[in-house]
Amino acid sequence: MEQWKLRARIVWADDGGPIRRIINGRHDRPTGFLVLRKGGFRAMPWDSRSCEKPALQLANLSSRVVSLMAQPHRLEMELPGERVMKYIPDLMLKVHPSFLRDLKRGQVFSQVASSPATEMVPTERASILILELKNDKDPRDKDDAYKRKLKFAKLVYKQVGITFLTLRRSPHLSKKLHLLTARMMLADQSTALSPADYANCVSAFAGREWISYQKATNALGSGPMGKAKLHALHCRQFVSIDLGKGLKSFVRVWLMEGTR
Repeated sequence: MEQWKLRARIVWADDGGPIRRIINGRHDRPTGFLVLRKGGFRAMPWDSRSCEKPALQLANLSSRVVSLMAQPHRLEMELPGERVMKYIPDLMLKVHPSFLRDLKRGQVFSQVASSPATEMVPTERASILILELKNDKDPRDKDDAYKRKLKFAKLVYKQVGITFLTLRRSPHLSKKLHLLTARMMLADQSTALSPADYANCVSAFAGREWISYQKATNALGSGPMGKAKLHALHCRQFVSIDLGKGLKSFVRVWLMEGTR
């Protein structure tokens, strides 16, 4: 079988950031960058407004994502007598094992990212997930060479203990409520927090496992500032908000393990 003759290597950027930063002018479509906490506040490139951009926003807010990287490396694969096949993933995530388990069970990516957690997973225990993100209609679906390259990429990643998944915009990245929540949370990720804010948040729980979103924001000053501080605490993985139903007053907020 030809896969047994395959030679491969993974090439990383010298600075540990995205392997491809410059969006060139070969394609007539929107492109841009997002500066994200879980990306180490590096500029993460995206060249698909309907797939890559929302996936980055959702991953950044997920309590079960440890870190993220857009276009993280270049996978080079070679078969005897053939040209080198090069593949750059859309997104690499380091996630809590339950995040990966839920995706494999068929849950929608936006819902998995919006689900709460009660514990942070250490980096050494995190599962590595590579995502290929595709629109519902992708012209590459009819490209046999492209499909063959993805097949080999999946085999290579499996050999080194990395999970490779292909996700379509529908249903994984098309839930409007989840996407709106992700954008709102992103706007507050860098809100300034004082030691008193952390202390007031812990006091509000008073030993309980969870409290309501309304109670948590009231403890932080109520109004827009209280909400912004709570969102920042979530992005810092100090608390975890159940974001599946949006930012409603009744949704539950958990204090992450290790912060009690």
